[in-house]
Amino acid sequence: MTGPILYTAELELADADIPGFRDWYGHRHASDLYESGMRVCTCYRAIEGGLTIIDIYEADDWAVFETPTYRGIGARDPGNAAILAKRTNKAATVYANTSGIGPATGPFRADWVSLARFDAPPTTEAALRTALANGAAAPLLAQGAHRVRLVARTKDHPRNDTFRPRLMLLAEWQARPPAASGLAAWLAATLGGAPAGLDVFVGQRLYPWPDHP
Repeated sequence: MTGPILYTAELELADADIPGFRDWYGHRHASDLYESGMRVCTCYRAIEGGLTIIDIYEADDWAVFETPTYRGIGARDPGNAAILAKRTNKAATVYANTSGIGPATGPFRADWVSLARFDAPPTTEAALRTALANGAAAPLLAQGAHRVRLVARTKDHPRNDTFRPRLMLLAEWQARPPAASGLAAWLAATLGGAPAGLDVFVGQRLYPWPDHP
């Protein structure tokens, strides 16, 4: 496949392991990923739903995963194995980055995110894309969202697997968004009912601007 991608890497970590993860990510891992070709590298800590940590990346093409620079990250980073050995669950999901969906565009600068992962048939997906293009995200924007995107899974990561459903609605916020139930309610109202496999995550940025518990 060709064209921009959005990639999420999730992991479950104990609270005691998060400071070490944050130091490693900020001082080593993010720079390795930028060097490999990622143009967005950002990380969020769960406030509601999902696994403990979700990293959100953007790249210009899926082929970034097959470059020697990307494939050699683990071997070059002496701390990589020790950090990842502490995770108890993981999911790595690649989406086609449809950044034109929704009324707002611009760089990824969200201090908070809310994500709704779900399944829907192609007809429902098409209706949701049309609704977004026609301003259906207005209630979310009125609550403070500054970009809302619908992305769909594409070719999987060559080495990491995922259990996430096919679609993800991503909303970016500068202040804490409404509870996860609010995004779920908006999605159900827009679709005429809750979609299958719905999982909603709300997270505060852990990197590059650390959260302040």
